[in-house]
Amino acid sequence: LGRAVSKARGAYVADKDQFAAVLAREEIGADASHGERLLAAGRLVGAATIVEGRFRRSDDAVEIETWMHRAGAGGVQEVGRAQGPLSGLMEIQAQLLEQLLRGLDVDAETEFEPAPPSAGQPSLAAQKKFVLARQAYLQGDYESAIGLAGEAVELDPEFVEPVGFIGVCCARLGRYDEAAEQYRRCESAAQRRNDQRLLVETQANMGVMHYFKGEYAQAHDYYQAAARTAEPIGLTCELAQIHNNLGFVLVRLGRRAEAEVAFLRSIETHKAYGALVSLVGPYNGMGNVLLDQQRHEEARGYYRRALALAQESADRVNVGASHMYLGRCAALQGRFADAKHEFAMALNAMEETSFWHGLARLYEYMADMNLQLGNLSEIERCADKRIELARRHSNRRTEEAAWLQKAEAYRRADRAEDAAACLAKAGACNDSNPTLKPEAGST
Repeated sequence: LGRAVSKARGAYVADKDQFAAVLAREEIGADASHGERLLAAGRLVGAATIVEGRFRRSDDAVEIETWMHRAGAGGVQEVGRAQGPLSGLMEIQAQLLEQLLRGLDVDAETEFEPAPPSAGQPSLAAQKKFVLARQAYLQGDYESAIGLAGEAVELDPEFVEPVGFIGVCCARLGRYDEAAEQYRRCESAAQRRNDQRLLVETQANMGVMHYFKGEYAQAHDYYQAAARTAEPIGLTCELAQIHNNLGFVLVRLGRRAEAEVAFLRSIETHKAYGALVSLVGPYNGMGNVLLDQQRHEEARGYYRRALALAQESADRVNVGASHMYLGRCAALQGRFADAKHEFAMALNAMEETSFWHGLARLYEYMADMNLQLGNLSEIERCADKRIELARRHSNRRTEEAAWLQKAEAYRRADRAEDAAACLAKAGACNDSNPTLKPEAGST
């Protein structure tokens, strides 16, 4: 039902798992009623309306009823109910959708599109496994998430959503060939079913994969394709996330003015729907743009807001990333004690996850700080950690940048022979993959 409602132009459907993670925090309305707790969590993820439901099953007959909690409505509102045989579940969902659209007062022309027989309705057992997989993902446990999502697909081979999800996890682990294979399966399913939303998700995920690989031009093209597919069909939430990811790619391509526009578009959309937790990414992105302009205090303000929101949703990766950016900002201001504290906090959060890309970026910024301090042994340690991560995850661009960082440290220490050796190794990374070019603005 949420997927169908999201197709209504202007509708913004929050992430259920993100909502569940926020709701689970003890600080969310600890002394409040059930409805107040739901709405308090909803405010953080951009959901002014929370829809609940229950079902009763007797043999082959099922009855489903739904109700909603709305901000400012002062109580629970009944949405409706539908009943029939389990074999007619798609028709029951169509009835519920009609009732829900009426209750939400959104575009009533939206139609529920029954999946073709080959797709079917995901089994309850498969859906449960997928929920557990997404919970593991939020904790940064990508291996467990892959295993659980794989079990969901085994239970229901036509359940496509976990397939793309496995691709996302594989990309974060640097297993790019596996990720690409999962995305190809999703793309094929999207074309077979004429599912434009699934196509958008797949194109955007391909963009993420190429970003992690350091292939920024390819990532940019996939994000642009995803945006072109999403805009005409009104996928508001997806567009906001695409613009956020596009902003980070544009920064890496040296196109900072365009990156700022992309981040602002993402921020405006999330703010319009009150999706506070979703602002973490574009807030950190805007901080990076401002930091490049040496507007340190403004950048720090964005990073602090991002950190507070990441902590609200218990998102370890983004908590670590926000501390990392605060550390970089402090180091560039010469506040080295603050920088070391923030980097230590970032390392503590990042090392609990499998997100190697963020960890590699953290070691880059730590090495940069030690370059300012002239601490050669720490630069060597951080650069070597970065090289190890890059090699383990087949990212030659990151490895090349780490060798260049070491070369600069040796040059400043008047160790010309060591610097030349590092430059040669950096060149070997580039020569072994002619599609890679040095990043704009890199050392």
